[in-house]
Amino acid sequence: MTSCNLRIFGLSAIAIAVLTQTALAAPVRSPAAVRSGPGPAYPVIAQIPARADVQILTCAEGWQRLWCQVQYGDVTGWVKGINLAPDGNGGKVWVAPVMTNDIANLRKGPGVNWPVVAEIPANVTVDMHHCAQGWHTGWCKVSYQGLTGYVNAVLLQRQGQYQ
Repeated sequence: MTSCNLRIFGLSAIAIAVLTQTALAAPVRSPAAVRSGPGPAYPVIAQIPARADVQILTCAEGWQRLWCQVQYGDVTGWVKGINLAPDGNGGKVWVAPVMTNDIANLRKGPGVNWPVVAEIPANVTVDMHHCAQGWHTGWCKVSYQGLTGYVNAVLLQRQGQYQ
């Protein structure tokens, strides 16, 4: 394991296993974009759903953040390090689920002028579809308990994410 991996994981040792993945019939939930290179300028080549185990191949400093090259089934590409976290089961790494970090208003549209559809409690998992202006800026379209709307991106985070 490289020192880069150790720095990301903050663990003295971690066992990373390759998990054979099957095709998903359901829509990808709270996905992490897999890019052909370490940065947002590279095209998205696949999406990995939240809670999917991945194998870390290497990590590199990329545009503003750390990027890790991962293997997921037959897909090899680059994922932002903030999308990855330990899964809590034997040292594997997964795409971390998205959760609220505080009470969040689920709104009909992206902005405070839109009516509130529901209040989402703090520390609950939501299904993130996309963010209008990027992760942690603007508004993200999410689903929670059968409702779909928009939440301010600063109120969302990946569960247990590496920072």
